[in-house]
Amino acid sequence: MEAVKIFSKFGKDRLIFAGLIIIVLAIPITIILVKQVQDLRGRASSPDKLETEGGVISGSVQKLADSLASGGQFIKFTSSLTTSPTPAPTSPPSQGAWGPRSAPPTPTGSNVYTIPSSIDGSGGSNVSSAINNFIQGVPNGSIIVFPAGKTYQVNPAITLSDRNNLTFWGYDSTLRNTGPGNNVNSSAFILYRSDDIKILGFRIKGNHTDMSTLSDGEFAMGVAMYDDSDNVEVADNYISDVFGDGIFVFVFEKPACDNWNFHHNLIENPGRQGITPNEGNGRIEWNIIRGPGMYNIDAEDQHSSYPSNGGNKNLGPVVISNNWFDGWEQYDNFTPHVVVADYDSASMDTIHDITIENNLFTGGDLGTLSQYFGNDIGLISFWGSVPKTNIIIRNNTFNLPTNQRSGWAIRLSNVNGGQVTGNVIPGQTVQCSSCTNVTINNNQ
Repeated sequence: MEAVKIFSKFGKDRLIFAGLIIIVLAIPITIILVKQVQDLRGRASSPDKLETEGGVISGSVQKLADSLASGGQFIKFTSSLTTSPTPAPTSPPSQGAWGPRSAPPTPTGSNVYTIPSSIDGSGGSNVSSAINNFIQGVPNGSIIVFPAGKTYQVNPAITLSDRNNLTFWGYDSTLRNTGPGNNVNSSAFILYRSDDIKILGFRIKGNHTDMSTLSDGEFAMGVAMYDDSDNVEVADNYISDVFGDGIFVFVFEKPACDNWNFHHNLIENPGRQGITPNEGNGRIEWNIIRGPGMYNIDAEDQHSSYPSNGGNKNLGPVVISNNWFDGWEQYDNFTPHVVVADYDSASMDTIHDITIENNLFTGGDLGTLSQYFGNDIGLISFWGSVPKTNIIIRNNTFNLPTNQRSGWAIRLSNVNGGQVTGNVIPGQTVQCSSCTNVTINNNQ
């Protein structure tokens, strides 16, 4: 009997010990299992998902399946049940990424030269000669700072000939080009055979106020570039009310201007075009071009006689992306294009590798819609007999007034290779004449 009692007591101790071992082992296993379930639930339901086993839903919500959700379903809140792209607002609430950016810190150093206080910065007198004389004494490789808050009246233009590696720093300063519209020397800047030039941050304001006529001239530009001026950057400027183009690229009897970069500018109410890249190659990005007399971007001013002695007569590669084109053609006697290069074969050899993407078109024709052509000529237009290769037009959004949502949004001719895809062009169509190997799809 005593032996049984001893064995029974020993057995009870073993059971108690085993139980303690099981409890100790169960605690971490339980914690691991709970965490795994939580991880799975976390993957099953993001913050925009609400589980549902039943009931009625309405409004901008969707009931979707998910095997990891309770009941196998969840509710997803959405802004709209449609997946079709819709045009952006006609007037975005803020400038956003387009147009001039905030001024960076003013540069300092031994290569920085500041316009001296002895030159009138009130805007009350013509200081063109004084500024040009000062710039002539500044060595290549320098930064020329125009003091913030100053206004400089220039007539004729700040002119560079055979210069290189100069930066014009104009953040929060103003240039008033006050000359007549019938002379290119009335521009704010003119470049001849000048490379690696930067024109940054200026407020450039011309004298053109009557947007109904070209009779007062169309040659005074914001920035004019000629004859093999390469690697020119024009950025963060606000250019308005010039008689001619905001930025103008042209070739007489020299090689083209190459590798230009025009970005983050606001060009408003130019008397003729916003930006005119007649030849060469470069980029046009993140600009606002608003209310030109004619077109926002126009490459068709090259003439057959000019490039006969050394001009290359080619346009491309060119990237035109992420710009906001807000209204065009304030005159009534021209076709309502926005981005155009309608060359004929007598004035141009080739147009190649042109990419036009992610641009916003708003505002529409600002005059009476052209009495000659209406809207059937292409807001983006690469027409004419010159051969074109690799033309890409994609993901642009047209948000036009209701009465202008007809006709051709995009027209092309004599194109070999390219694509027109993903463009939002409500009510409008794509025209492609004598085109080969051009993909046209998913435009709506």
